[in-house]
Amino acid sequence: MGVVQIRHQLNEHLLQVGGHIGYSVASDERRKGYATEILRLSLEYCQRLGMSRVLVTCDKSYAASAKVIQANGGVLEDEVTCDNVTKRRYWIQI
Repeated sequence: MGVVQIRHQLNEHLLQVGGHIGYSVASDERRKGYATEILRLSLEYCQRLGMSRVLVTCDKSYAASAKVIQANGGVLEDEVTCDNVTKRRYWIQI
C-alpha cells in the first residue's frame, strides 16, 4: 500500500529537495490516513537512530502531502525550485 525511504544523512541535493524521509502511498489507498501513519512511524524510527530533527519535502502543488507533514509537526522553512518543480521544505523536531 505504500513505501518509505529513510536517509540517515543528506548530500547537497537531498538537503535541497529530497529530505530525510520520502514516502508514497498507492493511489487506490490514498485518503485513508496511511501517509500520516507512515510518516509518524518513520519519525519514531529516526528518533531511535538519534536524529533530533528531520527534513521532509513535498511538491508545492501537493496540498495533501503538505497536510500530512504539518500534521506530524512539520514547520515550513522555505520553498526551492529545482528542474522547474517547486518544493516545500519542512523541518520536524523529534
